[in-house]
Amino acid sequence: YNNNIFFLLFMFDLFFVILFFILFKISDIYTATFFAILSNVLILFLNRLIFRIYNKKLIISSLLIIIFGGITIILRDDIFIKLKTTVIYFIFSFLCFLTSFFKKNIFLKFLISPFVSLSNVNCYKLNKSFSFYFLFMGLLNLYIVYNFTTEFWINFKLFGFSFITLFFLIFNYIFILNKK
Repeated sequence: YNNNIFFLLFMFDLFFVILFFILFKISDIYTATFFAILSNVLILFLNRLIFRIYNKKLIISSLLIIIFGGITIILRDDIFIKLKTTVIYFIFSFLCFLTSFFKKNIFLKFLISPFVSLSNVNCYKLNKSFSFYFLFMGLLNLYIVYNFTTEFWINFKLFGFSFITLFFLIFNYIFILNKK
């Protein structure tokens, strides 16, 4: 595998956020959530078919979308789909923090091993960086969920989160290139 898969997977994620955004704008949060569930099942299938791997991050986030999205649709309460983002970020942050103490089994290495080969020392440094990133993004999502409208949350999820994530990934990609 090569580093371009990272970019392609990021673009897949961005595509589905844009699709969610468009469906929300032309319909409502429940329609957008329903299609988010369907699109995640599709992307899991395509990920396996195209890359011939099981992307662990994608599996975890897809399961949470199915669970939180399903609860959102059944209860007709959008708080669940909004909190799904925070739950994903907090789970990944916790696992990165936790595995930072066990330098042999670093969570980030578990996530990126199909795409990038890094030494344990560099992966450990990257793991710490990602743990703070995930924590920050989870807290930011909570702040937006409870202080702004659903429409603002969706706009920020597309534009704000995507920009922050892209900036963070570029910064870390440069780190990876310099440490190979």
